[in-house]
Amino acid sequence: KWIDKIDKSKNGCFINGISGIYNLNSKIKSVDLVGFSSVEKKKTEYWQWAVSPNPYFYAISFDKDFMNLSFEISPTVCEPKQVITIRDKFRETLLKTEISEPGKKVELKIDFRDSIVKILDVQTNAPSCKVTNDDRPLFFEIKNLKIN
Repeated sequence: KWIDKIDKSKNGCFINGISGIYNLNSKIKSVDLVGFSSVEKKKTEYWQWAVSPNPYFYAISFDKDFMNLSFEISPTVCEPKQVITIRDKFRETLLKTEISEPGKKVELKIDFRDSIVKILDVQTNAPSCKVTNDDRPLFFEIKNLKIN
């Protein structure tokens, strides 16, 4: 049978319909942006627009330690000043900051000692923005997201 062919050192997998499929023995660290556009790229830069009024980061770490995230966050042209709040699942505020052009560099330290999954809600005080030749409702931009 196919199940007998699975390596015995592998004790299961993590599947949630949002992120990839991960072996539970792996040391994976991953962040998926939900409520955001697909990744857009230009040379070495990459970004995603929040296209939902309730976007969030879906972060996974099997290390039972801390994850450091860094990224730039920028407002839309319609709302050049915004207040951004990032909260974890338990509503602890990790960041509350005002952003304006050209954006702001953000570094977050996320505690995974009690969980392998964290949902980080990202909220803005600004309404969506419609720009020429783009039908999407744009709220803000996350650029060059890195797990450090």
